[in-house]
Amino acid sequence: MVMNVAAQDPLPLPAERRVALKTSAGFYVTAENGGGLAVNTDRTELGPWETFTMIAVSPGVFSFRTEKGTYLCDLGAEARGGRMGRTSLAASRKQMDASTHFKVVLLNLDGPMVALVTAGGKYVTAENNGGVKARGARAMATDRTAIGAWEQLQLVDVDKLQKP
Repeated sequence: MVMNVAAQDPLPLPAERRVALKTSAGFYVTAENGGGLAVNTDRTELGPWETFTMIAVSPGVFSFRTEKGTYLCDLGAEARGGRMGRTSLAASRKQMDASTHFKVVLLNLDGPMVALVTAGGKYVTAENNGGVKARGARAMATDRTAIGAWEQLQLVDVDKLQKP
């Protein structure tokens, strides 16, 4: 299912909050080793590696800091600079820059379900909606041009989950 999100307002949030991102199939986005490495979608339990500090950069645009202080980044920002090939999401930037900025598009008010758009205008996707494949974890790519099921992520407020 492809959604038209042109008329959607950016997601209004405080300047910083702790969040998790979960695929519609129920797998959490994970910064391997707490940051500095790959980003996968194969975990079913929420822990420190699945928790990010979501930081407002500008209206509707955010960066996501890992437990170790690195930022989610679009490695495709370099790949699209002339080379063709696979683009992916990593947790390797030590400082915020354009590759760490993601527009958060609100898809519904119930979840909320969101889509992340890179600075290059591509959607972040959880390959095959997350899980484990024959040779390991499912990675995330940054090369989609439309929103389908794999590009929809549930934004989980971690602090609300931990309150009594």
